[in-house]
Amino acid sequence: KSLLKYKQGQTFFKGNHQIKQADIDAEFLNKQVVTDDSELKLPKGVTKETLQSIIEKMNDFEDHAFSTDDISKAVNISRVSVRKYLKFLTDIEVLEESLTYGIGRPIYFYKLNKDNLKYLQGYMS
Repeated sequence: KSLLKYKQGQTFFKGNHQIKQADIDAEFLNKQVVTDDSELKLPKGVTKETLQSIIEKMNDFEDHAFSTDDISKAVNISRVSVRKYLKFLTDIEVLEESLTYGIGRPIYFYKLNKDNLKYLQGYMS
């Protein structure tokens, strides 16, 4: 499987003399390129309505970091469910994630990357 992926990568680079970032993202990061008329599917267990609620609460934090617990309390949803949404938003680079170790379990802190909110358009239509 790894050798096949390597071969596909080599073929990709040999066949393309002008490569765009979107092409690289699609080939290697499995990112989907959004067109105006396309609708991307949300991951299993993620709904548009809850995602919208979480995004609204994230906007309240503006440029400040927030934790899973902060959002969980604000939208009255379990930490496990909120973590699923924040993981999705991190995967599509709408959020930046950092991990802080202290006493007890590690805490994930997130910061909204407003420039990348455009990546949500295909999921929210």
